[in-house]
Amino acid sequence: MLLIPAIDLMGGKCVRLIKGERTQVIEYDKEPLALAEEYVSKGAKILHIVDLDGAFTGEMKNLPIIAKIAKHFPVQVGGGIRSEEKIKELLALGVKKVVVSTLLLKDQKLANTLKKKYAGRLVGSFDFKNNNLAYAGWTKESELKFEEVVNGLEEIVVTDTSRDGTFEGPNIGLLQSLKQKYNGKIIAAGGIRDEKDLKALAEIGIYGAIVGRAFLEGKLKSMVI
Repeated sequence: MLLIPAIDLMGGKCVRLIKGERTQVIEYDKEPLALAEEYVSKGAKILHIVDLDGAFTGEMKNLPIIAKIAKHFPVQVGGGIRSEEKIKELLALGVKKVVVSTLLLKDQKLANTLKKKYAGRLVGSFDFKNNNLAYAGWTKESELKFEEVVNGLEEIVVTDTSRDGTFEGPNIGLLQSLKQKYNGKIIAAGGIRDEKDLKALAEIGIYGAIVGRAFLEGKLKSMVI
């Protein structure tokens, strides 16, 4: 299973949010570029970078840092990407894959066009809050169903926001139910604590896992499972 270390940026700093809440921030004394280098040196194949300022405001504010990291290391980037212009900008910076969420839920006509145009470079991000799809930095909930918006995507990230950053373990039940509705690659995020969690994900056929706090706090060290 593919392990993807997460680097969440807010105000230019490495942070983690608890349950996706903007008011519950853990700040780490880690320089983003140095952290990226550390992860890749340990065997990471790609890094998952989120501009949290962009996720909450719709305006990416950490692009200079993202550009530096993308210049040296393979990355996929999300947070505040709500137009084709921003997708083009990120790909021009060297970003390997662009992760979109709000765009998929707010403009399905545009989303369908972009899914075809950027096939293999576009990753869908589906955040669940109260069993509903959440967007705009997890502050709003959509009435759309997962199966209505997932078609046309080769790869998706699924996050249970109630577990994100909590060390409560991944939501296996949610992931199993989504696998019945989607045949592409699923990357799990939220709550992952240790190798036991990763093995549980592998056993149900999950393609990859995004790990943030467990790597930052040394609870998980290996990039191989």
